[in-house]
Amino acid sequence: MKRLLRISLNVLFTSALPIVSWLLLGLIVRPEIAEIFSLTYPIQFLCVVLIMIFSVGANITARLKHDRNVVMTNLIVGSIVIGVFNAIICINIDTYLEQMGVTPEIYRDFATYAFIRMSESSIIMMISQKLYYKNEIKKTNTINLVYGTCDFVLIVVLNMITSSTTAITATLCIDTVITIVFLFRNYDKWKYSLHLFDNIKNASFEILDNLGMFFAYGLGYANSFSYGKDFLNAINFETLITDAQWDMLNESVGTAARVDITEGKFNYKTLKRQSFGVVAIMLGTSIILGLVLYWYYKPDLPILFILFSTQVVDMFFDPINRIRWSYLQIRDNKVRHNIVFIATRLVRIACSFIPTGYCVYIGELSSTAIKYVYSRYQCRKFREFRR
Repeated sequence: MKRLLRISLNVLFTSALPIVSWLLLGLIVRPEIAEIFSLTYPIQFLCVVLIMIFSVGANITARLKHDRNVVMTNLIVGSIVIGVFNAIICINIDTYLEQMGVTPEIYRDFATYAFIRMSESSIIMMISQKLYYKNEIKKTNTINLVYGTCDFVLIVVLNMITSSTTAITATLCIDTVITIVFLFRNYDKWKYSLHLFDNIKNASFEILDNLGMFFAYGLGYANSFSYGKDFLNAINFETLITDAQWDMLNESVGTAARVDITEGKFNYKTLKRQSFGVVAIMLGTSIILGLVLYWYYKPDLPILFILFSTQVVDMFFDPINRIRWSYLQIRDNKVRHNIVFIATRLVRIACSFIPTGYCVYIGELSSTAIKYVYSRYQCRKFREFRR
């Protein structure tokens, strides 16, 4: 469990601190700024797709092919692709904000900051993945601590003492320098070895998962928000108090499972037991955070109760699903597994059209149930799950 918590600590800096910064910026600048977190939320899943291809999948490919050049090649190529992707969004920021149903003038500057920061933090996450597979978790803690803390302090403090434009520009310039420094400090000599198809194959479940999440949240939130401000406030509140915890849980359990499986150290019962310990901590922090922030957001309690209850149920099943599907992907990567996984995403996307403000959460539980039943049936034949 100690290893899982160390990995979770990295996500605390890359996920939790930005959430806190949005909350503080909402108090310092104007309340609408905090809503940028939800407005930019769907795009983060596309960034994770790129991380899965050029980092997670690449590290697994490197181990399976015994080719260290794969990791560095994909780190460089992936950094370029992620940078270009977010640059395109920033150039078309007004169109994006209009599609989300808000006035561009109110959110433009901070939304641009959010997407540029998303690009830089994605590169930091790829560096972290590289170090995870070298068992240098403490080093990743340092990298994420420096980057996350500097960004947090700068954007908050500078907005208190100067204009938002100046604060955003200065923060992004320093963030960029820090990102470049860490890239160079973790640079290895390499020869071109991309293996893009193998990367996608070795991370196909996570890629499909995040693509599905992009469409589910993009379409589902548009549907949910149409049911009034009560749903907008409750969903924004629930996301703020659980998103960092979800990131920490997914990153720690998923990374540990993939590393153990590729290195032949996999023990299902031990990893599952440790994962439930992390779940308890994540739920506890979500509840505490919710109690602390309720006075500020004052979401509709009946709606919030239903939304948060779905998260509790899903958090208990997610580690089991994540461990099982990681094993199936790496050790038994058959076409039928990918077909079923695609089906779970399609079910979740289809639920986004259900005429209710709870559509996203109905899809979430439906997808979890299908993944649980199928993975349990498929994994029963492997001795690692019968010990």
